[in-house]
Amino acid sequence: MKTRNFLVKVEALQESFCSICDSKEENRSHLFFECQFSGIYGQIYSTVKELIEDFSKEYMDKLGHGIYTPMDISLLPPLHLIYAENPSDSGKVHSTVRKRWLDGEEFIISSMTEVAKLPLEGRTALLGKDYTKFASLMNRNFDLRRSMFGDDALGSMNIEMVEVARSVGAASKFTGSGGAIIAFCKDGPSQVKLLEDACEKAGFIVQPALVVPSFPNDTDLETNFQNK
Repeated sequence: MKTRNFLVKVEALQESFCSICDSKEENRSHLFFECQFSGIYGQIYSTVKELIEDFSKEYMDKLGHGIYTPMDISLLPPLHLIYAENPSDSGKVHSTVRKRWLDGEEFIISSMTEVAKLPLEGRTALLGKDYTKFASLMNRNFDLRRSMFGDDALGSMNIEMVEVARSVGAASKFTGSGGAIIAFCKDGPSQVKLLEDACEKAGFIVQPALVVPSFPNDTDLETNFQNK
């Protein structure tokens, strides 16, 4: 998970405040255990990752931590990372989503409820090798986020990367807080070539995504470093 404090360090963002609550620096500890808003809506997730993480209030109150369900990363289809070498617009930190949630706005509450269900649906799709469903869930993830936060918060360059991927029929969504996106070409190598050509034309970099386990062994680490 690429949090905002990491993206600031690699100069992909200029500010590190949490994109959800806008009150403290966004890092893993904050997102998983401290952020009031992420705790409220129950799950911090990414459709494309090796864990399903449930931080519902029930588990946090009873256990003091969330429930982690490991995923077999071999279930994932080939994925591609898209990013800009010199990002100029990674979106604005400030958003009204937290306030709208606390005010009880039905649209935000229902959207966040749907967001929380996506990773479980994604896991089911992967287990059943239903990659068409998996692609639609990736797209739905981004569409929900865009509808809640708005284009100014997401950033024009981030949106453009998603739209470039979708222009060739690839599914796409943010990797985390923006600055890069993950794409899935369910139609195979010919669609990957279209994606590469579209990204080159738009000035974006695309490369195969490397997914490693949450707790890598020595072989995982060796392979990871060899690929860098």
